[in-house]
Amino acid sequence: MIPKQSILGFLSALFVVSPAHAAIVQYNNQMAWEDDAPANRIVEDFDATPVDRIFRPGRILAGSGPGASTASRVRHFSNPNQAPFSMGTFTALGYDWNYLNLLDIPPLAFCGPNPLVPMFINSEEPEVRPGTRVRLNFSTPMSAWGADFYFSRDSEGLVVDLLGPADFLITTLTPAASTVFLGFVATAGEQIHAMVFRTETLIEGPQGEALCLDDAQGSPAP
Repeated sequence: MIPKQSILGFLSALFVVSPAHAAIVQYNNQMAWEDDAPANRIVEDFDATPVDRIFRPGRILAGSGPGASTASRVRHFSNPNQAPFSMGTFTALGYDWNYLNLLDIPPLAFCGPNPLVPMFINSEEPEVRPGTRVRLNFSTPMSAWGADFYFSRDSEGLVVDLLGPADFLITTLTPAASTVFLGFVATAGEQIHAMVFRTETLIEGPQGEALCLDDAQGSPAP
């Protein structure tokens, strides 16, 4: 487990309210979340991942990492690679930067020292190229979920959309700090079918948010 930075002032849960559903509670503290989340939990530390599992959107020309020109890339946005794990499947959508977006085992690409999920997400002007986002599709809808996030608010800023049936947007969570626990509990029977990790703002150029997710827990909906 990566040592956590001390996050002062976020020891209690914060309410996150959307017009249609006012019963999703956001948590920025793991102990508070564990006190309130249902006990039927799936725990995933990614340590059992046997090999790197890449979930980037598509095929890339060799040597085209972040900062390479648009002309040097192969744009291919269909049939994205998927990385299954105990709770569901990660998929990256949009532009393929050939960077991060994998279930990572040693030797690690980013964060370290233990297996985790490094992501690269960003926003773009639509006429330039599509932005990149990561989607987590749950195998079973969740009533509670949480994980440790690292370096999530250092550039364009991570936000997390919670989706119900038919991709209905229930609400959006915003981490309280760059390195912090982030979780939710649905208190009125909501079922979260998927989560989308995207950036909040657009910074011109090949900018984005390189972040890591680790030590996830989820409670399947009854």
